[in-house]
Amino acid sequence: MAPINTLEGFGVWIGAIMTLAVLSFLYKENPLYRLAEHIVVGASVGYGVVLTFHLVFRPYWIDELIMSPELSVPYFVKLLGAIVGLFWLTALSPKLGWLARYPMAISMGFSSGYIIPLIVQASLLVHLRTTWANLIVHNGNSLALWSTICGVVMFVGVLSVLCYFFFSVPHKGVYGKFTSLGIWFLMISFGASFGYTVMARLSLFIGRLQFLLTDWLGLVQ
Repeated sequence: MAPINTLEGFGVWIGAIMTLAVLSFLYKENPLYRLAEHIVVGASVGYGVVLTFHLVFRPYWIDELIMSPELSVPYFVKLLGAIVGLFWLTALSPKLGWLARYPMAISMGFSSGYIIPLIVQASLLVHLRTTWANLIVHNGNSLALWSTICGVVMFVGVLSVLCYFFFSVPHKGVYGKFTSLGIWFLMISFGASFGYTVMARLSLFIGRLQFLLTDWLGLVQ
């Protein structure tokens, strides 16, 4: 068992107690689990506040805007951004809460205009290009049968799912059967995602068990 009289051992004991407190939720919700939950959330918020202060507030606000001001256009742009950013804090006031709508609108507008084209370029267009490019695969002068079959299945899956979400045409007849095929592809995709999530959580659980048995109790070398 890890010694508690050293700094490293004390950290191991804290980690073991927090792990057992969180795992106690498997039995039922209890005060020990709620205490661990609040400690984790509080520590995360405190770490985020300190990180934001040292990476954002101090270099961009204190050092640039207060300690070394330069009367130029970029300086006033940064100053205006800092003032508008402070409007976020007015959300805590019932009377001045409407001021928080301005930085929220600016953030949403910038994010929509900047991120959506990147998502379309990185995900949608690349996925469409990959779907078409892998439809028929050649291995030199011969046809790569298995790769071509996979490409055709991928193409049919993408097309049927897109048709399923196209509600302007009634899902009847041959078109309805084709869109039903899209449901099967969606269920397979959701099942694979769920299985991947479960396996990832099991991997985390195994890691916690190894920590308890190896670092804390010392039963496994």
